[in-house]
Amino acid sequence: MPSLRRIALVFLLCLALAAPAGAWSFKEHILVTRLAVQRMLEDPETPEEMKAWLREIAPTAGDMAGARTLLVETYVGPEPQGLARLDYWVIFPDMARKVDGNNPVAPFGVPEAPMHFVDLELLMPGDGVKRYRHDLSNKPRFEDLPRDWRDPRLVQAGYLPWRVEQVYGELVRAIREERYAPADKTDRDNAMVLAGYLAHYLADNTQPQHATIDFRSHAYFAIPRRAPDVHGMLEYGMLDWEGHDFPELREALWQKLTAELERLNAVGQAATRPARIDPWTSSVRVSFAAYD
Repeated sequence: MPSLRRIALVFLLCLALAAPAGAWSFKEHILVTRLAVQRMLEDPETPEEMKAWLREIAPTAGDMAGARTLLVETYVGPEPQGLARLDYWVIFPDMARKVDGNNPVAPFGVPEAPMHFVDLELLMPGDGVKRYRHDLSNKPRFEDLPRDWRDPRLVQAGYLPWRVEQVYGELVRAIREERYAPADKTDRDNAMVLAGYLAHYLADNTQPQHATIDFRSHAYFAIPRRAPDVHGMLEYGMLDWEGHDFPELREALWQKLTAELERLNAVGQAATRPARIDPWTSSVRVSFAAYD
């Protein structure tokens, strides 16, 4: 049982260690999740039975040539086709907004959309104007954030760290109960689906505009109402916009990504793994780093 809990901890860590990123289309969600699984497969502390399960749900993990092709050459788009297993479930939380409509997410009692962000300015103490300031003066302290998901401010501010903690707990429980795959098309209470959800939220958390009320960066333009959708351009425009290819940029980002992976491999996984991971605390600290 302890080894199974460690599995989920490692999965969380592999994604939480990611540096703040500049783009989270479906393509990037798939790519980063495959790389996280690859790091788990390379980790000597991952039990062999878990490695076998990971190879089954993410068979492309470890294929670096395929990863480069995905990032640099492939168009995935907003309605991807042919995805299966973990590749599918890691993008499903975005599609769930349409599939589930306004159905509340338990136990939060609100729809899916607020699970993907946390607008930090809205959690500043006091009654002052809570808006984005580029000098970070409207950024709360870690101690200002409520640990309790029932805080009414979260309905507007978003639930991302609280949702990460909840899904992590459900993933651990599913592994313990050996519920590894969906029983049918509607089953989301199993380890494969929950691993996809967890990977999705953790990746969203590293996108800087998922941590601010000014999620389109309008504050940086003289006439905000005429400002472009910077968020959309970051998430899709640079790397997955059909008919608007930027091959030099994609290749440059691939080189930066592989260099960072090589640096992490040189350091060693044991050296970067804390003794204990608290999913909520880790997620909040990533939100702060992304915001900065």
